[in-house]
Amino acid sequence: MDDVPNNVELSNADAKKFYKLVSDAQKPLYPGCKEFSKLSLLVELFHNKCLGKWTNDSFTRLLWTFNRVLPEGEKLPNSYYEAKKVLGELGLSYKKIHACPNNCMLYRKEHIDDTECHVCHEQRYKIVDNHEGAEGALAKKCKKVPRKVLRHFSLIPRLQRLFMSSKIASFMKWHDEGRTKDGCMHHSADSPAWRTLDFPT
Repeated sequence: MDDVPNNVELSNADAKKFYKLVSDAQKPLYPGCKEFSKLSLLVELFHNKCLGKWTNDSFTRLLWTFNRVLPEGEKLPNSYYEAKKVLGELGLSYKKIHACPNNCMLYRKEHIDDTECHVCHEQRYKIVDNHEGAEGALAKKCKKVPRKVLRHFSLIPRLQRLFMSSKIASFMKWHDEGRTKDGCMHHSADSPAWRTLDFPT
């Protein structure tokens, strides 16, 4: 597969990165390997990291071990952070936003620097007493740990990735282009409620 399909006009650098990643996903981990590509191995390792609750350091050490046994000229990223950057090119990252423990508010926009909820007045951060009686510079070094964190997965990049595949894009447009429109209820897209949500065409 070419880095970019012939029928796709790329309008931005993100699309080029994505198609390069798709191309890399089809290349074997090393010549003759039928089980994994570099990308699929990284995805599986990250999956196992989450399930097994591996530390970032243990993940890095595992990558070092893989790089020592791979054939000459074949390499994986050398650290957890480098591997995370590779997967970040998929556009499936998320943003962490601090939240009130009682779900009253998010610490964003005009409230990004607040230290307590303006609704219920609960504290934003956990009390971490690593340096009891610390003052001045030492007190400032104490890490602030949020009591609750929201992970926001942006929908737009995910939809863009889905529409980059002509096959998946046709499935996603089927409700508008492929379904029977005879005035009867065959699909949820035939309901009046759907029309209030649907984007104008």
